[in-house]
Amino acid sequence: MEKIKNSKVSAVIKVLLLFVVLYGCSAQSKRNSRNNLAFELCEIYGIDQGIRQEGIVIDKKSNIKIDSLNFQRIINFINKNGYPNKDNIGTYINEKCVQAAAIVVLLHNPQHIVNNKENRDILIKEVKKGNMKEETLLLIMDKYYWHISKGKKVYMGSKFGKPCIKDRAKSDSLRKAISLPPLKTEDFKNCEE
Repeated sequence: MEKIKNSKVSAVIKVLLLFVVLYGCSAQSKRNSRNNLAFELCEIYGIDQGIRQEGIVIDKKSNIKIDSLNFQRIINFINKNGYPNKDNIGTYINEKCVQAAAIVVLLHNPQHIVNNKENRDILIKEVKKGNMKEETLLLIMDKYYWHISKGKKVYMGSKFGKPCIKDRAKSDSLRKAISLPPLKTEDFKNCEE
């Protein structure tokens, strides 16, 4: 009888040890995975910022190619892992290169968001999941409108500024296209041509 008890206790201990080992491996794997994701983001950030450093002379055409490649890497990252946040990156999210990688690459490539519904929908989904801030998406989109208007127009209502009241219909339409309500009247400004 005592042998049966000892073998049951021994079996329970073995199962518990197996559980502890597997859990430990899983936790280590999660740490390694987060480390790898953080490293990938830092690498993207380094390339993005590196081509913009003073003294580094790269022709504009090459910059555009590098920006496009970085953009595709960020979109692939978001598709696979979600927009970088504490849940998928862990405490690495506090590192500047991890925190800034997606936003700087997206701000350098707003045309790929505004003019490509598939890319825009990826980011809208991340906003709805709470992984990406709505104001970040608005900032990226307004960067595009600000750039093509040579600093004169925005439509989304972001840190780039308030849209002109005379552009309210366009602002309402663009915001509706990404499932956002129209801006309030006080969120517009009067503009002169």
